[in-house]
Amino acid sequence: IFYDGVLEDAESFRSFLYDTAPLQLCSFTIKNGKFGLQPALPTLSTGEINDEFPIAIDGIFTAGNIIEDSLQLQYIESAQRSNIRAVVTWRVTQENDLPYQASALLYWSDLDEKNTTEQSFDLSEFCTNRDQALRTARFLMSTRRRITKTVSFKTAPDALLVEPGSYIRVMTEASVYDASSNGFIEEAGNINAFISIEDGRYDALLYGSASGEVVEAEIEISSNIVLDSRFHGYLFSLLTRKTDYSVYQIDSLNLEEDGLVSISAVEVPTDENGHSIVAKDVLDESGSIFTVIE
Repeated sequence: IFYDGVLEDAESFRSFLYDTAPLQLCSFTIKNGKFGLQPALPTLSTGEINDEFPIAIDGIFTAGNIIEDSLQLQYIESAQRSNIRAVVTWRVTQENDLPYQASALLYWSDLDEKNTTEQSFDLSEFCTNRDQALRTARFLMSTRRRITKTVSFKTAPDALLVEPGSYIRVMTEASVYDASSNGFIEEAGNINAFISIEDGRYDALLYGSASGEVVEAEIEISSNIVLDSRFHGYLFSLLTRKTDYSVYQIDSLNLEEDGLVSISAVEVPTDENGHSIVAKDVLDESGSIFTVIE
């Protein structure tokens, strides 16, 4: 991957790197006060994109080393994750001849071309290689489709062996809502629900019309009856706990005034073997994932 171009006008170095990074399959980083570029995909020791081996994890963060109430999980809006078809343009140079532009249309093989929005990526100012142009287009399409969330949190600086660009695993537990697990607790305590609920203790969201508030509490059910009379006459929805083991790549890492380290990171989608899905998309040349028309 090369930047084969000329910078004619003065501009902000930071802005230039930030805008250029994704077009070079990189991420913009600030390390020790220095601006730079970091590969946005896992790489081998040879520098090649790694799609054959599990991603090497540099740190694991759980409730044990994440400062309480500092974790923020943000999902990217669906409009920003909608599938696109890409028209990518690059520059073709020939010896003793004027350069000309070439272009290609790429779309997901599992989607109808007509049902996606077209977006153009003009790389002709610096890209003179067809393979580089197609990889860039596949990277931009894949990150838009695959990446769904970002995470930020604070942690103690003790033995923190990560930096911008490092891959980390963040283990979080969330309460999952299931529409079929809704029901009503009658005044006598009997449960009126769509499903049969076995005896036991359950985490639930409860709504009482008198208070008008939604509360999360543990309820005990025996013989289809809620034993705690405080919740009789309430609507309820049972919650199930789900542990998330997602992999992220650190975006930024800063030492705060309170002595804690704040970390922001972007999701790295992986398959069941821990391989980067985006890396597999970028290296796809078989036509099974993307269709290319030139």
